Amino acid sequence: MFCIESLFAAEAVGGVIDLSGYDFDREQTVSLSGEWAMFPREFVSGGADAAGAGLEPVFQRLPGYWNDAGTMESRGWATYSLTLLLPEDAVRQGTPLAFRFSDSISACSYWIDGELVFSSGLPGMSRETEIPVFKPGVHFFTPKSARVRLDIQASNFHYRVGGVWLVPVIGSAGMVADEWNRSTQTVLFLFGALMIMMVYQIAVFSYRHKELSALWFGLICLTISMRILVTGNCLLQQWVPGLHWEIARRFEFLPMAAAPVFFTLFIDELFPSLLNARVKKAIAIAGAFFACVIAVLPVEYSSRYVIVFQAYIVLCMFPLLQALCLAAVRKKSGSGWIIIGFLALAATVVNDILFSRMIFGFAYLLSFGLFAFISTQIILLARNFTLGFNRSERFALELEATNKSFSRFVPKQFLELLKRERIVDVALGDQVERTLTVLFSDIRQFTTISERMTPGENFAFLNAYLERIGPKVRENGGFIDKYVGDAIMALFPDSLDSAVRAGIEIQRELGCFNEAQRGTGKPEIEIGIGIHQDLMALGTIGEEGRMDTTVIADAVNLASRLEALSKLYGPGIIMLESLLDRLSDRSAFGYRSMGSCRIRGKREAFTLVQIYDGLCPGRREKIAANLPDWNLAMAAFEDGRYDEAKALFGAIVDRDSDDLAATYFYIKSSEDVAELV
Repeated sequence: MFCIESLFAAEAVGGVIDLSGYDFDREQTVSLSGEWAMFPREFVSGGADAAGAGLEPVFQRLPGYWNDAGTMESRGWATYSLTLLLPEDAVRQGTPLAFRFSDSISACSYWIDGELVFSSGLPGMSRETEIPVFKPGVHFFTPKSARVRLDIQASNFHYRVGGVWLVPVIGSAGMVADEWNRSTQTVLFLFGALMIMMVYQIAVFSYRHKELSALWFGLICLTISMRILVTGNCLLQQWVPGLHWEIARRFEFLPMAAAPVFFTLFIDELFPSLLNARVKKAIAIAGAFFACVIAVLPVEYSSRYVIVFQAYIVLCMFPLLQALCLAAVRKKSGSGWIIIGFLALAATVVNDILFSRMIFGFAYLLSFGLFAFISTQIILLARNFTLGFNRSERFALELEATNKSFSRFVPKQFLELLKRERIVDVALGDQVERTLTVLFSDIRQFTTISERMTPGENFAFLNAYLERIGPKVRENGGFIDKYVGDAIMALFPDSLDSAVRAGIEIQRELGCFNEAQRGTGKPEIEIGIGIHQDLMALGTIGEEGRMDTTVIADAVNLASRLEALSKLYGPGIIMLESLLDRLSDRSAFGYRSMGSCRIRGKREAFTLVQIYDGLCPGRREKIAANLPDWNLAMAAFEDGRYDEAKALFGAIVDRDSDDLAATYFYIKSSEDVAELV
């Protein structure tokens, strides 16, 4: 990222660079650019090797790609050689020197006088033998002779171009080390600044979902941070040595597809209606398409479209800048600062594109441009915070009374059960007893899934899921009483049938949700559902300053325990067999017996059933087809005939290996254990 070329006037000619007049103690580092001797499709590690093999070099200017120079196609291997003429004083005095080696495309090794000193991956003569890695580094040495030969063995079978795109740099050990440390510190500073801003923006969005501009800006910071870590000093590869090369390159390319989309959404959220709807749609579609290309295709192929990605970025700048200028003309708040930051960012983007094409520039500067853009956002944040604080002071007294009422907000159905018309009519201690059905639903292994997501992604994921589940509860006459993390507790005042139908529709809607998740490459989930019906007391608890609605009954705890059993029995609705008699028509539902089970916290055992109508058609058909054998197996298990039960459950497992309940009872039969829990 920050491989800035030295200002020392030295140029390699005919494979030789004369540094005999160079003062390593006083001068800056010098980049070894110019004409290098090149041995196409040969790996040599010294002049003796080349001479012994009778090889004649061609000369190519570095930095440069061998396919651009017409020397070879992009796929291939070669050795670049350069003879360095060093000062005699540096040799006599044993002056410590150092090389700063950059990564070549797509694997390389560096040799000094026939000795291997540094590798970035493993160059090879075929795709199978090459191990691509982008990883720069530093090598310290003390010259033993005033004539030093530097060889670069490079190969490329995984990228669109091959060659050396950043030449090595030589200088005193202290100078090279200082430059390396400064560049690393700069990367860490910029990365840290971007991460802090990202966390702040995502946190703002998580607390206030209307602030979509904060979400988009946080994602902009995240995408640019990805690129920072895998370019320049390639810190991610240093932190994670085993990181796959393809993953690192996707980290480099994906921001080119995603950042323009997030910037468009960000600008559109700040200044609505200023961006043409067709332009927004075109940017989003193109970005999504390019992201899919990058994610799906091997880097060898996706890298061929880098010029297309870069053109896409440049083209996106024009409508965004036009919208910002229009916002400034209309005197939209903050538009002037955003234009300044955007122009700085756009200039660095163009610089990076030209630098990557070896047309112009001396370093990647995108992170600096984004940092300048972030600085303008910080100024706007401070301004907006001050204005907002002043407004909040004016409205504080008016909002106080309203907030007291809303702090006691309860579901509308809860008010009806309490026989209250308005929230303000609810008083502490209001309660009523009646028979209700409670439904518990929980996402399986949500903790493991959430650990792979950011806070913003967690909220978005849960909201997307609950947006599908909530309507199914309401459509069947129920209401969600509580969200407990990823779990929901719903109450149904009407009948047991309503709760069972809601549970079935929730599971079917989950199938649609998982299909959508699968289409976008996001994780699929499973849920457990437990249902119970009994006399319950519901009302308000707390104190005058803070109250909440609640349901107090043993049935609530039992429903939660039943839901937890789905971990053993697999997806489906678990409830007591005795409740089947309370259904208007038990034959309208597909169910199977789970036998007797001792529930934790209960003295007596309960006979359970699993309703499987909500499962996907394939699962329902398999369970229904195995139902006769299941009934025989469960009867044998309940009677203590474990060998017979084991054989029957084993046959079911052979036909349907996805049946967790059959697998569970097969294992319990093998252990000759009668009690399930």
